[in-house]
Amino acid sequence: MSDLSVLANMFFQGPSMYSFEFENINQFHSANLSEGTYLWIWYADKIPPHIGVSIEGDYFSLKYNGKDVGLNYGKALQVIHSRKIPSVFLKVKGLISKHDVVEIFSSHASAKVGKATCLTPLVFLFGFPDCNQLSDLLVCLENKKMIQKIVGINLPKGYKGIPSYGVEEIQNRLRSLEDAKIIKHISPIG
Repeated sequence: MSDLSVLANMFFQGPSMYSFEFENINQFHSANLSEGTYLWIWYADKIPPHIGVSIEGDYFSLKYNGKDVGLNYGKALQVIHSRKIPSVFLKVKGLISKHDVVEIFSSHASAKVGKATCLTPLVFLFGFPDCNQLSDLLVCLENKKMIQKIVGINLPKGYKGIPSYGVEEIQNRLRSLEDAKIIKHISPIG
């Protein structure tokens, strides 16, 4: 292949559409999310996705309007099923205790612009505090061979991975959620 055709291929393909591509996503049938530790990626096809973690059947997530701490995983999964939310679940190996998860999540009240995101407690939980976005965490987990299994549900045809985005898109999303919350609470009477 000539240098010109390599350059043309790079030009027409553009930058990668994904910040992280999954090698193999198994179809979610009845993955037993009640055993072990799972990283949950909600809205896996959106920018940015939302993430949480379950350990031994208890679900934890930091959100703009609070947090889920020790929610039964079945209730969280029911939301995914009923709303047909494209989601990916990664079984993660490692020594993580439920006590550690509760302790890390107790240090955050909610996700806030410029302070904490849904990723914040998870990077400390998994021991990768320098990760700034989901793709960074996934690369670290992959490099340390901590990902045991990947399953997906409600994913669009041809789904390959996490769309490319930056930290600014995360902050913009938190800002828009906060703005919507403020508008919702403003009385029309004044």
